[in-house]
Amino acid sequence: GWLFLSSAEQKGHARRKVMEDLEEELVQMRSDQGQQEKALTVSENRRKRYSRLQEAVSSLASSLEAKQLAEMTIHQAAQLLNGLPVDITLFVLDASGKELIREQRGMGGGAEFSAETKVHEDPLNAWVLAKGASLVIKDLEKDFRFRGLDMSQFKGRSFHLSPLLSSQGAVAGLVRVESTRRDAMDQEDGRLL
Repeated sequence: GWLFLSSAEQKGHARRKVMEDLEEELVQMRSDQGQQEKALTVSENRRKRYSRLQEAVSSLASSLEAKQLAEMTIHQAAQLLNGLPVDITLFVLDASGKELIREQRGMGGGAEFSAETKVHEDPLNAWVLAKGASLVIKDLEKDFRFRGLDMSQFKGRSFHLSPLLSSQGAVAGLVRVESTRRDAMDQEDGRLL
């Protein structure tokens, strides 16, 4: 036989359906709100970092003395990467490739560049200096470009190295950021650096 719902039962069923739909829509709205709040936080953090970057450029433009510029550059890099478990080393070279200035800033990365190692002796530095291009390594042990290297010579596992270029485009040094943690920096950190 056929089952027929009374008019009251049909209305009750319809109300429940409407309530279920409204509850589902409310859950979706809360999820959307959470995503929007997260995006707003990310945007605010980016705005703050770009504001710091603008301050860095302004302060660097105020000095032409190499040692002071190096100190200011590493300070500003540390400000941009504040809170990340990394160590920063800045090398300034002369036209023949001789190291003129080395500035370091330990920020808890556990991988400060050895004071005894010359800039060209490190294979990662040598790669950047030879190619004049940035080098990003999320996990040195898995990076195909450096297979066969003696890993015991490196404290760090993740790296970001950027060349410093002269106005003529020659490599005049590099900034090296490293950490014993894999993936210590994300793509946005690297781009800012």
